[in-house]
Amino acid sequence: IKHAVRHGLGISCLSRRVIEDQLQAGTLSEVAVPLPRLMRTLWRIHHRQKHLSNALRRFLDYCDPANVPR
Repeated sequence: IKHAVRHGLGISCLSRRVIEDQLQAGTLSEVAVPLPRLMRTLWRIHHRQKHLSNALRRFLDYCDPANVPR
């Protein structure tokens, strides 16, 4: 998507984190647009039979929607 935008094939709405390097290099520019807060559904997947490290288990617990304050 970044490459398509950079080559003039359109515009996109991307996370600033994803384009930090391009913003600093000047290959992409940011346009402030008053939008409502964007919400998206994210999925987490992992191999059922693979051992989960303690760090990964803590991360998955952290990402659990039941643990998100509303």
